[in-house]
Amino acid sequence: MTAWVQPAHEKPSMDFVTGGERLKVYSGGYVARVHEGLKEVYETMHHLLDEESFIELTERYAEHYPSHTYNLSLVGEHLPALLHQAPIKNRPYLEDLARLEWALAEAFHAFDDPPFHQSQLAKIPLEDWENARLIFQSSAHLLACEWSVLDLWKNRHKLETEPKVIKKKEYLLIGRRGIQVRCEILDPKQYQLLENLFAGKTLGEACEALADASESETEDIPVAAWFARWVQDGLVARCEIAGKILPS
Repeated sequence: MTAWVQPAHEKPSMDFVTGGERLKVYSGGYVARVHEGLKEVYETMHHLLDEESFIELTERYAEHYPSHTYNLSLVGEHLPALLHQAPIKNRPYLEDLARLEWALAEAFHAFDDPPFHQSQLAKIPLEDWENARLIFQSSAHLLACEWSVLDLWKNRHKLETEPKVIKKKEYLLIGRRGIQVRCEILDPKQYQLLENLFAGKTLGEACEALADASESETEDIPVAAWFARWVQDGLVARCEIAGKILPS
């Protein structure tokens, strides 16, 4: 990729300069802006990779996914896709980490509606509960990861360069209250229920799907407690019953 122009006889070989020197060459240009945007969004990854490796990642990203926006917070949207197509050697967990950090950035910049209030729960007739359809805030995201990357993000300011990352399923719920973005690990059943609700299924349909997948017919699944928690945390924007929106 050619990102700068000068007479051929003055052009240094890019094979013999460091990442920092390359950024100086790019200074004020497109790749330098992409580098700043990626550092801002992918803070944990920047801590994990040495500066040279992160600059090389920036260059690959800028070449494969040219940006058409001046908003640096939107520059890194396709980094998970790049890491899926071309993983970094010995760091297979970076794709999940990138997906997490991008979801957190989206949650921070999302425009949320006034939350559905807990007082409205008592106004829903018992017979209407199964027909209730929940509309979640724009900042709410679900993420299923193959690697345990949440601890990496939580400890991003004190990470070792070669951290121990366990390969195990991690189900995450991301949301925002005010300007505070939060992320929590979910029980697989709560994740499945939320996944169906996010897809537009009614509470009855989502619960039925969860019951069908349950290994035990007598298993107690605390759906009511989960629902109250989502409302309390401000994750629910609206509740619709038969197309009618209940006031918040």
